[in-house]
Amino acid sequence: MIKIYYQSPSMINASHITKRILLSAGLILFSFAAGAQQIRKATLGLRAGGSVSNIVVQSTGQIGSPQYFGPYNAAKSFFIAGDLEYKVGNSLGIVTGLSFIGKGSESAIASGDNTKFFVVQVPVNVVKDFHVGKQTLFAGAGSYVSYIVAGMKKDPNHVPNDVRTLRIFPEDDLLLRVDAGLHVMAGLKFSSRFKVQAGYDYGLVKILRAYYGNWLFSRALTVGLGYQIRK
Repeated sequence: MIKIYYQSPSMINASHITKRILLSAGLILFSFAAGAQQIRKATLGLRAGGSVSNIVVQSTGQIGSPQYFGPYNAAKSFFIAGDLEYKVGNSLGIVTGLSFIGKGSESAIASGDNTKFFVVQVPVNVVKDFHVGKQTLFAGAGSYVSYIVAGMKKDPNHVPNDVRTLRIFPEDDLLLRVDAGLHVMAGLKFSSRFKVQAGYDYGLVKILRAYYGNWLFSRALTVGLGYQIRK
């Protein structure tokens, strides 16, 4: 049984970070809406592809056994997303939407010791288009908030070939449900309908409570193909 040790004085409250990110995203949206002469009709699109994610371990230097939590190798999964883009001018826009992404990691120490979870994620990005001939390059940055909806851990050191659901609630269990952080994206629109897009999530929330002085943060890279439904 995994036992979680608390370090309340040094914890960063996940909801506090999430509120800051939501406030920043709201200010970005408000600033562009207030400064824009006209916000054009939203563009709706769909994307799907693969994800490569990992869990980063940061230690506070306390004496303990961090072996259970690392080091980690990247885990592969998939994602599907719906995008909503609001154009502000000819080459600037705000992109948000809803994504379902597989995240997690694979232990570099114990073969088959894998942790995977799925999140529903809402990003908000400011995106700039760069027109190159008939094609368009784009890049953007912003933030995201995600919520873990399901997860499982395969722990062969516990029981061979045993797959068990991660305990997420109540608060003294394994993972926090809410994650939030920074997001960057870039891609290529190679027709009026299709695009290739890559994105990177840099988690800022400690998704695991303190355990022997170790903290876990989520990182994820997504690459996929998008289709514009409505212009």
